[in-house]
Amino acid sequence: MKTYQKLTLSLLTICISQQLYAETTDVQVVKENEDTPTTTLDTIVITAGKIERTSQDTVDSVNITTADQIQDDPSLDDFTDILQKAPNVSVTNETSFTIRGISRTGSGGGAADTFSVTVDGVSQNYMANQPGIISTWDLQQVEVLRGPQSTTAGRNALAGAMLVKSKDPEFEQGGKVQVGYGTDNTYQLALANTGAITDKLAYRISTEHKHTDGHYTNNVQNKDDWNSQTNTSIRGKLLYEINDDSDIMLTASHVDYDRNGIRSSIHPTKRINADNSPVYFDTDVTNLSLEYNNYLTDNWSLKSTTGYQDLTFDRESDRDGAAGDARHNNDRSANNWSEELLFNYDNDDNIKAVVGLYATEGEFVNQLETLNVPYSIRGFNILADYTTHQTDEYTNYAVFTNIDYKVNPNLTLIGGLRLDYDKRTIKADPNAKLVKGTGIPPIDAFAQGIINTIGGDFDADNTQKVLLPKIGFDYAWNDNLNTGIVYQRGYRPGGVSANVVTQSSHEYDEEYTDNYEFSLRMKNDDFSLASNLFYTDWKDQQVYVSGKSGLPGDISVVNAGKSHLYGIEIETAYQITPELELTGGIGVVKTKFDEFIDNGVDYSGKEFDYARQLTANAGATYRSPEGWFIGGYATHQGKGWEDLSNTAKIDTYTLVNLKAGYEADNWGAYVNVNNAFDETYIANTLSYNLPDTYELGDPRTLGVTVNYEW
Repeated sequence: MKTYQKLTLSLLTICISQQLYAETTDVQVVKENEDTPTTTLDTIVITAGKIERTSQDTVDSVNITTADQIQDDPSLDDFTDILQKAPNVSVTNETSFTIRGISRTGSGGGAADTFSVTVDGVSQNYMANQPGIISTWDLQQVEVLRGPQSTTAGRNALAGAMLVKSKDPEFEQGGKVQVGYGTDNTYQLALANTGAITDKLAYRISTEHKHTDGHYTNNVQNKDDWNSQTNTSIRGKLLYEINDDSDIMLTASHVDYDRNGIRSSIHPTKRINADNSPVYFDTDVTNLSLEYNNYLTDNWSLKSTTGYQDLTFDRESDRDGAAGDARHNNDRSANNWSEELLFNYDNDDNIKAVVGLYATEGEFVNQLETLNVPYSIRGFNILADYTTHQTDEYTNYAVFTNIDYKVNPNLTLIGGLRLDYDKRTIKADPNAKLVKGTGIPPIDAFAQGIINTIGGDFDADNTQKVLLPKIGFDYAWNDNLNTGIVYQRGYRPGGVSANVVTQSSHEYDEEYTDNYEFSLRMKNDDFSLASNLFYTDWKDQQVYVSGKSGLPGDISVVNAGKSHLYGIEIETAYQITPELELTGGIGVVKTKFDEFIDNGVDYSGKEFDYARQLTANAGATYRSPEGWFIGGYATHQGKGWEDLSNTAKIDTYTLVNLKAGYEADNWGAYVNVNNAFDETYIANTLSYNLPDTYELGDPRTLGVTVNYEW
């Protein structure tokens, strides 16, 4: 058993023992049941825009998931599950998802990410967003902002931004323990505990150990626990109240995520894997953040957030997914630090504003080795090895402001501006060699000549400065109805493209989107509706263009694309009775390349790859006065294309998840069924395997969960 697993079980035992001891003393804490039904929908405060606004006053398109919603929905096990239920958001593969049809790398290519993910103030490398890493255990709120957020989130927010917030320490003693077990030896042990150390210092510690044997069988290695996954995480927080007007909080977390095998099947409807060699993935993520808050005056406040992340990723896998000897070995590491200073002004009458300073530096190292891989060069089949060591370093500084100015009780003007400086440096040293030729000397000599072109050292950098505006207004027709119109510019920095085959490098420019958005907000005590209608014009689009050799690495990033997209998001909630609440959402997006030519192929008029045109969700929860709970939740992912040629369709699917149980004042017991109708669908086609293999969605699973609070 690993050290973190032992620590998890030890903390679980200690805290349960402390609680049992506390119950034998004369001091007892009576906690009010927070699950008491109410006829009033909660007011939710959104923080990702740097100015605190209620959901009613926010013109941005935001999907919000609260701790109560996580508790109610059995499918919300990690961060990617939350993304999957948000309208116009879709998970595409292990390291990417789309927002309004735009993937992490952008449709067609690009170096920097198109959206940012922040966990407790720490910017996350995309490898830290793999399914299974960011657990929903002990989270307070997740905000998913769709559309450009470049004036506040900067370099990686062309498509959107996500903010994950865990629960903070409390000075009142409390905690929760949860145990679950389900299909395919899937189990969870989780604990959260909080309380006061002194009258000014409070702590919170949460830990979780999860495991599943997975749903795949390897019929070559005779393993029925192929793609087993184990996640052990621990997070600690210390909150120190300096005085009535200031506090400081330290957060430290570590995740150890191990996966054996891969979600890859040789069959489009059966979970059968044919890898003939061991496969494992090991990801370790450490986050540190220090947050300082000071209410300087009645109107001014200061918030400083310092964040640091260290990530390592180790992978060994079967490159061809079959009986050959091809291997894929990959070591990645990433680290970044950031500092953000926010000066907020709120005079309670007509002005809310923020002035911010931001700085970050980071490095991403990718060591790749592919061995004995089949390639086709000008129609001839060979085996070759390919290795590369690439380092991507970046520095980013920014100053920004956002202002809400209330002209009168109904009309609020919205403005924002960001001055952004970005520098990126890329270093690479690729190498390739012929392992097995055709046996025909002239042909092998020709193949060897092409492979010999791969090699050399690259070292190039790119620097740019941009100015990003935002302007609009929000109009409150009455206390229950708001409409708004906003224009803002999205941005992704340029960089350096190094083609290892042609042994050349060049700079490519930053790209921009012009985003126009109309918002509608309706809310009363028992009903809410939020809708955003949008149009985005994408210029100087960064896209990959392929070379003619067919060799790995013969691609370049250029500003050769132009496109547009438009659509709508609608989300609603209705508290019908104190016991029954209905929720729903729908997203529609249409994407189109206006200009994009790659290797002589014109993709003009085509849709973005993995841009699902329709996404939707619906849910119902019922809590009886006697404590019985039942919930049903459905999500739908509509049609799209796996390729830029729009010839390979993505599977559409609808999943239904059910949960029922009993809730007392301080404990609950539940039974849940995910994918209740056992729908089989292809979540992703893994085209790097030869031949293609399929990543299938999870089958129907059954689980039992028990939790206890104090």
